[in-house]
Order: sequence, then structure tokens, then C-alpha cells
Amino acid sequence: MTTLDDVYASLAANADDAARHGQFYGQVAATELLLVLDAPAGEASVKPLVLTAGEEEVVLAFDTAERMASFLGRTAEYASLPGRTIVEMLQGSGLTLGLNFEA
Repeated sequence: MTTLDDVYASLAANADDAARHGQFYGQVAATELLLVLDAPAGEASVKPLVLTAGEEEVVLAFDTAERMASFLGRTAEYASLPGRTIVEMLQGSGLTLGLNFEA
């Protein structure tokens, strides 16, 4: 289990606790995440892979390479970025962050 797993488990057990929500989002912001890319990263840009889940467009990020490989079932291009950076990239884009999807 990762630190992010621990904080999420605490949130899930105390879903009505606003402080737990803050701790979870703070941990997401501080965690180095692997953002799955649609193409190799350029010198100053990345193009995340966008999937459709229901009515939402989702970009995928994982906190471990093992989780990413397990979900995708293949190798993939990715960028290792702080969660904070990924969230900032997504603001106003209409895209949702899919974190640690499982197969």
C-alpha cells in the first residue's frame, strides 16, 4: 500500500469528515503521479491519453508503475509529475483525473 492508499482508506472510513477530504486532496497534490500519455512528451509539453468513461473524458494517472501496467496491460508513454501539476493542467479543460484505475 502507498501513502495515497492509506489516506484514501481513512477518507473512505470517514466520508463525512471535511478534514479527511482535505488530507486526501493534499496527498494527491503532493504525490508524484505517472500521467499516461497519448504520444511521447515534447521538451515543454505533454499530451495525456484521454479515455471516455460514461459521459466524462478522463486522463489516467497512477501512483505506481505496477498499477499503471496492470490496468493498461501494455507499456505506455508517461510523464512523472506532481499531482498538483496534473490538476493545474486539467483546470478548465473539461477533463477529469482518473486516479489509480483498476483492471
